[in-house]
Amino acid sequence: MARHPIHKAVNSPSPDTQIAIYYKKNSQWINNQLFLVFAYKMSNIAKYLALDKVANFFNIIKQNGGIRGSLFKLYRQDELKDGQLVGEDNYGNKYFENPRYFYGRNRWVEYSDKFYMNYDGSQVPAEWFGWLHYKTDLPPHLDPNRPKYKWMLDWNENLSGTTGQYTPYSTTRPKIEAWQPKPKSSV
Repeated sequence: MARHPIHKAVNSPSPDTQIAIYYKKNSQWINNQLFLVFAYKMSNIAKYLALDKVANFFNIIKQNGGIRGSLFKLYRQDELKDGQLVGEDNYGNKYFENPRYFYGRNRWVEYSDKFYMNYDGSQVPAEWFGWLHYKTDLPPHLDPNRPKYKWMLDWNENLSGTTGQYTPYSTTRPKIEAWQPKPKSSV
């Protein structure tokens, strides 16, 4: 029959003294084991009562800057997420990742405050675009093999829908002549 580790041979004649010495030497181990058993049972109860969801909610609120910061991010981005900050580009955009979320939703960008509500996908530089869309697993600051040629331009915002948009010059005559109303003359 195998002996329990509590009954180790100690130079003391009394078994009670042996147990007391063992517990004193290994109290850290025993306390940790009891805590792990207690935490395991509590985690099952917490899952049953959905307390882990409540804890996750408070973690998201905490990571997004408290209640005020969370409400502002919710207003600005329509969702709240928690994740690890992977990096920041030259324009102030912050890139996050959380592997608990679904593939395709576990990497995201939080646009710089200078864009406020006028942000769009064209404001992500090309090097971060590849990481966001899973073309590479290495963010730009960790990838030493990323090419940077002198003919590569710096990022420019897409100006479509603004007064600075590109309008091509056409040499063909229009098929329809637009009606121009004559101004009313005052009598």
